[in-house]
Amino acid sequence: MQKTYSANDFILYLYNETGLEDSVFIQQVIDHDEVVAEEFSQLVSVHQLLDKVTFSPDPSVVESLLAYSKMHSFLH
Repeated sequence: MQKTYSANDFILYLYNETGLEDSVFIQQVIDHDEVVAEEFSQLVSVHQLLDKVTFSPDPSVVESLLAYSKMHSFLH
């Protein structure tokens, strides 16, 4: 019986979070199924875009936190 893989399995594979046996089988599926290969290629593209995203708080949030910290340290 052949195992079926979910999108979650491919995401785990992308992040190197699958065992050796699953990794081998998933790569075989990617290599032999054009539809799966295209979908996996899209996952790889999204993964690469996510690596480029930077998150930083709005400056007003930082100012509010610093003000709160100063007020809190003044009270204690």
